[in-house]
Amino acid sequence: MISYPKVIKELSVAVALCAVLTLSACSSSAQSSARSFSVCHESDGPQIRDRSFNQNADAGLTRAERKLNITATRRNAENADDYRSIVQGFVARRCDLIITNGMRTEPEVRIAAKEDRSQNFSVLDATLHDGADPPNPSDSNVEEITFATGQAAFLAGYLAAGVTKTGVIGTYGGLQIPTVTVFMDGLSAGIKKYNEDHSTSVKLLGWDGANGSFVGNFTDRVAGQTITRQFIAAGADIIMPLGGGASLGTVAEFREKQYADRSIIWADVDGCTTLPGDCKYFLTTVEKRLDNAVFEAIKSAVNDDFKGTVRTETLKNDGVGLAPFHTFDSRVPASLKKELAKYRSKIIAGTQPTR
Repeated sequence: MISYPKVIKELSVAVALCAVLTLSACSSSAQSSARSFSVCHESDGPQIRDRSFNQNADAGLTRAERKLNITATRRNAENADDYRSIVQGFVARRCDLIITNGMRTEPEVRIAAKEDRSQNFSVLDATLHDGADPPNPSDSNVEEITFATGQAAFLAGYLAAGVTKTGVIGTYGGLQIPTVTVFMDGLSAGIKKYNEDHSTSVKLLGWDGANGSFVGNFTDRVAGQTITRQFIAAGADIIMPLGGGASLGTVAEFREKQYADRSIIWADVDGCTTLPGDCKYFLTTVEKRLDNAVFEAIKSAVNDDFKGTVRTETLKNDGVGLAPFHTFDSRVPASLKKELAKYRSKIIAGTQPTR
């Protein structure tokens, strides 16, 4: 004889179990769908963890992996031949968004973007658009993210001129390209403005507005250390290296000599964060918030809000800025801090040129 209460109970359990399994499957499917958005990232240089540009950009990608559940593919361009093969490989993979670092990837992105209008690109520190914003329809699949680093570098130059004891500051770059010389122009303009305000004659070594000191790449630490020694021999007590991995040569020289009367202005990522053991050498850092820029680019693409346009990170939107002075804070007079705040406001208002 059939026990109907028992059958009903068993059916109820079965239905509940089925519902749980269905919800689980739906949840699994949703997670799978969320994770299916693929981002492919090309770094410019042999190292992602370069304590600078590449590492900062990768931090934004890592944050997106954690918070947006995207899947990421990373490739390093170690030489000129890599730029094309990596970009073409990413296109072949059908990545939902391709992100590239630096203007040296520009030619290959330009070609790939025209060949496949359905492929979206976000390019850091490069110039692909023709100057129109919004861009022409032919640029609609490329987001160009630029950084007004000259604004923050101006403040760094003013700061350096205000704290130098020798009256000599040095700077050098990896390559003489716009994304490097924009720092140098800003640094020089800040020094000149301080000299004008205070009737001083602080000198800048390594850049005269047209020519300067360059390693020839972004990896040669020995060359970076050699240039640093030359600057110090010429009297510089503050040095701003802009050589990517080559800049670690400056840090190596400071470690070796254990300088207490000289300092470094770092670039891209707060030196006290990436090189905490050497924080005592960093006066400040001209920060380029690539991590935020990369994360926001991915977030927009994930939310189907990708726009092929030019996006500029500035002092106003906190896309660039000066890092804290850390161990040097007590050596920066309150009056100088007020002047820096004044010029920051003037730059944001558009009343202070930065080159």
